[in-house]
Amino acid sequence: MIKQIFSTDGKLYALLSTMVQILELNVLMVLFSLPLVTIGASISAAYSVCRRMRREGDVAVWREFVREFRRGFAKPTGLWAMLLTAGIAMVLGFQELQNLTNSFTPLMLLILVAYGVILMAATYMFMLPAYFTMSVGEIIRGSFSLALQHLLPSMACVVVTIVLMGGLPVFAPRLLLVWLLFAPASCVWINVLILEPILLEHVAQSRPAASHGTTPRTEPTRMKADIES
Repeated sequence: MIKQIFSTDGKLYALLSTMVQILELNVLMVLFSLPLVTIGASISAAYSVCRRMRREGDVAVWREFVREFRRGFAKPTGLWAMLLTAGIAMVLGFQELQNLTNSFTPLMLLILVAYGVILMAATYMFMLPAYFTMSVGEIIRGSFSLALQHLLPSMACVVVTIVLMGGLPVFAPRLLLVWLLFAPASCVWINVLILEPILLEHVAQSRPAASHGTTPRTEPTRMKADIES
């Protein structure tokens, strides 16, 4: 019984191995995000690592992360710049309306709803390049389409991110060290667990359509080879 628990094929070993890899991935995410402009590329590279962890178990986290960070730098960095610009503009617009009206208006509600949709789509924007070969336009269209088609899991990912990245250090300061060591990479890992089945389901649905020459515009058309194999 004890040998089975501590066996390299056992669930305990798999859990501990995953935790160690998430810790290593978290350190890399923080280091490669320090210039701030590289946050998008860092998040997307982390999704690539988590994707491989789901498929292969133990992976060379450092090597895989650096490779994906370099290979996919441009698109996630551009998407991060667009999202950051849009987010700042919406926050400033919301504050300006609040100062002008001194009340909560329908336009302010619309801004909040739009902000929520963008947050849901943002998760897919950094995740899709880890799974598919797509242009920036295809990533944006696909992200919003998937977010709106799958509201509950998309909202769940946003809530998880807000709780782990914002709520934990504020409401549980004693867990600050745990937060520093695990939070960013844990968000990515949980998002992969929630959303990967959705992505694979959409690919499975798009293939019959593609065989008849009618591939939906919002569906990724080229999966990365290591996923299809």
